[in-house]
Amino acid sequence: MKRWTSSSIVRSALCILVWSLVAPSASFAQNLTNPSAVDFDASPDHARVTSSTPAVPFVSNYLIEIYTSTGTLLRATDIGKPAPVTGKITVDLTPIKQSIPLGTGYTIKAVAKGAGGEGRSAASAPFDLTVTAPAAPGVPIPK
Repeated sequence: MKRWTSSSIVRSALCILVWSLVAPSASFAQNLTNPSAVDFDASPDHARVTSSTPAVPFVSNYLIEIYTSTGTLLRATDIGKPAPVTGKITVDLTPIKQSIPLGTGYTIKAVAKGAGGEGRSAASAPFDLTVTAPAAPGVPIPK
């Protein structure tokens, strides 16, 4: 039977402390609630065109796809081909969210579409759509 010494106890406690600080834990992750917009990097082929005549863009448009927590595609929205700003495309989610039921664990994928097919991003971090209470009004003042 191993005998615990004070130095081995301290060493074990330090190992546990360090592990708890550096080990990722899903139990502490929290979903974003009611995001207003989504950003994604434009396709590297965003401005690229074929060498044929007439030249055809490699990317004709983008889609925003919203998935349920089980990975089922819930909605795909064509956002056209917005101009990237410093390489990023930003999409207002307000009109898209209006047709999505309240729920948790949704994810978003961006899709670049073109004549040669499509390229799909990895899924975003999960987010929730909830009804939030309005801010309280000011204190009533009887007169």
